[in-house]
Amino acid sequence: MDAHLCQEKKGFRRKRVKAKHFYLILCFFGIALPYSQFIPFIAQNGLNLRLFIQQLFADRISGFFGWDVIVTALVIVVLILSEGKRQRIRFLWLPFASTFMVGPSLGLPLFLYMQEISLQKMQGGSWSRIGGGERPRYFFIIRNRVLNQ
Repeated sequence: MDAHLCQEKKGFRRKRVKAKHFYLILCFFGIALPYSQFIPFIAQNGLNLRLFIQQLFADRISGFFGWDVIVTALVIVVLILSEGKRQRIRFLWLPFASTFMVGPSLGLPLFLYMQEISLQKMQGGSWSRIGGGERPRYFFIIRNRVLNQ
């Protein structure tokens, strides 16, 4: 088998996970772990925003993590808007909304997953089945215009 598809190690083969599949796994954990804490809070206290903020910034270490998540979310939103538009990624509202509804733990891996899919399409993931693997000439012209913007 190809070296990039699997690695042999002490008598067994281990397949490498593709980046886009790894990002989907991170999306799952990005939803499950934060909501495992948030849902019990909501069940016990309701949507009490004042209590939520009070507990979020209860001491210096929790404040550190609170501000870190807020700043990270803002950075991810800027990344989604700038890179998403530059690379012409469709449905940018999904990672944007996910960042605000769940957090950066979902917004970033979802954006990276969408970016991987977009890059595969741009690199011609399906061209290998058409015409013996050769891409049409206009593909390279369009790709160069997109990459040089």
